[in-house]
Amino acid sequence: MNCSEVRAMLAAYRELKNGRVDTVALEVHLSSCAECKAFFTQSNLVGKRLRTLPEIELPADAHTKLMKALAVEHAQFIQQSPASRQSIPVPVFLAPYLKEQGQAIPDTIAAFSTADTGPLPVIQLARKHKNTHRSLKMSPFVVVGLAAAFLMTIMVGGLTSMVILANHGAPDISKVTVGQTSQLALADYTTTTNYTHIASAVGSRDTIYYTAYRNNKSGWMLAALDNQTKVSTPLLTQASASPLIVLSSSNNWLLWLRFDLPQRVIIKNTHTHKVISSYEGRTWSLEATYLGSDPTSTFTTATPTTLQKGIFDATTVPAWVQTPIGGIWSGQNMLLVTMLDKQGTSHLIHYVLDAAKNPQATELASVQNGHVLTSPTATSNGTSIYWSEEWMGDDNMLHSNIWAQKISMAELPLSGRWGHQASTDTYMFLANKAAFHPQVVKDTLFLLNVKNAALPDVTTGNATSATPTVSATPSTQSPATLPGRINTPFYTPLPDNALQGTLQAFSALDDSAAQAPISDVVQDPQAGTRFLLWQNNAKSIGMYDAVTKETVPVGINTLPGNAALLSVNGDTTVWTTNPTNNANSQSTQDVNTVTFQMFNWPVRAPITP
Repeated sequence: MNCSEVRAMLAAYRELKNGRVDTVALEVHLSSCAECKAFFTQSNLVGKRLRTLPEIELPADAHTKLMKALAVEHAQFIQQSPASRQSIPVPVFLAPYLKEQGQAIPDTIAAFSTADTGPLPVIQLARKHKNTHRSLKMSPFVVVGLAAAFLMTIMVGGLTSMVILANHGAPDISKVTVGQTSQLALADYTTTTNYTHIASAVGSRDTIYYTAYRNNKSGWMLAALDNQTKVSTPLLTQASASPLIVLSSSNNWLLWLRFDLPQRVIIKNTHTHKVISSYEGRTWSLEATYLGSDPTSTFTTATPTTLQKGIFDATTVPAWVQTPIGGIWSGQNMLLVTMLDKQGTSHLIHYVLDAAKNPQATELASVQNGHVLTSPTATSNGTSIYWSEEWMGDDNMLHSNIWAQKISMAELPLSGRWGHQASTDTYMFLANKAAFHPQVVKDTLFLLNVKNAALPDVTTGNATSATPTVSATPSTQSPATLPGRINTPFYTPLPDNALQGTLQAFSALDDSAAQAPISDVVQDPQAGTRFLLWQNNAKSIGMYDAVTKETVPVGINTLPGNAALLSVNGDTTVWTTNPTNNANSQSTQDVNTVTFQMFNWPVRAPITP
């Protein structure tokens, strides 16, 4: 038993000595701990001093004063009550004091009488209001004007009816939609760098983190662009020979993936050295770079820590899966990642990131047999977690169900020690096989429902070499190619990014249905801190603010037609554009510069307490 537990029990020590609770450990601790013994002695001294204080006695006339005050209040109540309530009898204990009150003020006739019948109410006579209405006199000119106005109203109504009847059956005139004024504040950031081919990027209000490679498709770098100075700073001591993909960032951590190029792995017998099998594998590692400023931390920007590493074996996973990372979500010091191991098992891992110690990992779920976990998301405090389970059905269509895990505090016991005990409940949230991309924004869960939309048709081909292609069926026109979160041929995301459907909304607190922001068909929803962003076939974006519960006006040409990637992270949305290939712009392509475009929502940073 420690000192904290002992001092918590000392308050009830006298009751504990009744024999029902064992206090041997408490007494042993008191005999050996001088501080707790002094605390116990001081507590007893305070109790003794309180018991020695004299008892508080009421004045002799306290009862009389109280009754007189009640009599005054009751008399005022009777005076203000209507006559219908006068039948309520006077309390017997107040009758003498009411009579005494009446004798003390004999000239107040309306107050109460000295008779035993009790006080009489004040009768107020209703006053007759004088008739102040006067006859309205109008001149002949006013009368003629009113008649003319009435006649013109009738004539205009008749003409309108004739026009409507004349145009009955005629085709409607084409409606013109006027573009609304955007509330977004766009900004361009151009920086000089030797790595001009941008593969991925995530932004914050003051920094853009990106990965890029050189013109010869070799030499990869992870860099940070300062939005104030527009200077790019490498975050690695030397260039990487493997592709790098930045995935997410928070205030203290930057998460990125190192994904080696495919290599033929040959498995031989250890004794005969005969080839047993071979496969094309890609080694990978999930890295975390510390961005905080804690001087006691052993992590630095130049020394990232490896959260997980493995081998991506294309022969053990479905042909439509080309990446070991199915999805990622990051909070302040919390991280959710879905990943595939070498055997093809998909895992959902929860990481606790701490600048003072190594990250702690906990597995929340896992699936096999061609099923893949994707799109983890959570509330800001991590008590409500959602993710999707995707698989390819026999109909060659991609299907998905949504899972949830809720963490709630257990009720405190009626007896015994009180402690903070949490209960965890994992369950199937939605099993319609058509819900994708769960995204939580400010305690609201958004899903992409593709039940009534065209699901993708994946052409698998050779799993080890071919990249699956996604096409919408049975639409006769293929949808516009929309920018994804990654822009590189070295990394192929899951094909669910090409799905199109309608948004659904639910409360992340009690799972109740909520009003969806729009009913249009959208694609690739991404969640920010307080907003949800989506794309459509017109290659434009839409936004919904979960705090104001309103859509955000976005200009038609906010997202350029040659946008190469589009990434949402926190309050920031960032994208890049593909360079033009005409002869006039050839001279600008040789300059070692790259340009990012971005906006923050809300425009001004929220004030934190």
